[in-house]
Amino acid sequence: MTLVLENQVAVVFGGAGIIGAEMCKALGAAGAAVAVLDMLPESAQKVADEIVADGGKASAFQCKADEEDSVAAALKAVHDAYGRIDICVSSIHRQFIPEFVVNQTWEYWDRHIEAIKIHMFICKHTVPYMQEHRYGRIIYISGGMCRRFYEGGSAYSCVKAGLNAFTKTLAMEVGKDNIMANVIAPGRIVDESGGLTSERANALDSKAEEDPMDDVCEAPTGQYATAKHVAECVVWLASPGCYNTTGQTIYVGGGEIMPMP
Repeated sequence: MTLVLENQVAVVFGGAGIIGAEMCKALGAAGAAVAVLDMLPESAQKVADEIVADGGKASAFQCKADEEDSVAAALKAVHDAYGRIDICVSSIHRQFIPEFVVNQTWEYWDRHIEAIKIHMFICKHTVPYMQEHRYGRIIYISGGMCRRFYEGGSAYSCVKAGLNAFTKTLAMEVGKDNIMANVIAPGRIVDESGGLTSERANALDSKAEEDPMDDVCEAPTGQYATAKHVAECVVWLASPGCYNTTGQTIYVGGGEIMPMP
């Protein structure tokens, strides 16, 4: 991969997850120094070690993203270590089991709404570092279910649609500082063999239910999104070449989701 991100510093929240780890590795391969942020320090360190073993630059930082002080402290630690923050990526959203509205509790909704709180904390404490250098790339990982719906997904779809609106407003506020803010909304995420990711499979196994997304139409390309597809899109949105694209939601999934113009 071309070193399009050489001399840049990227922070990835949820960097030890399946998608997060793939994004970290892709950013590292593109030349960025990667700060792997996760609530599980051992898992974050493992991802950082893999990047370094492949010749890249990376460090692990523990961060409890649902606590504002922890987010602020982690970002300060990254800035102290590297002197700048150019790229910020967040894929944080808890795994969930689909529930019909009549079976939902507010505690169930809170698990989803928490993601919006996290994204706000991240934005609030990342943007000032980018404004120092009048440069930045902010990328949130949303979900295709913000535009295509299925039974039991009301809370998830609402929160992902809200994240899209949040990012568009953010793009308006920071565009003058040469900071681009965009969303990637993957369709169904599968592993390299085309099966469910382990995170999704484990969540469903806990209730011994079939995945309701088995009923959705297939992608025109014949291939659903993988973590690698998402990571490759992240690298482009994080690059200096993406210098005038902001406030956009990009659907990654082989054409599985095609919003009307």
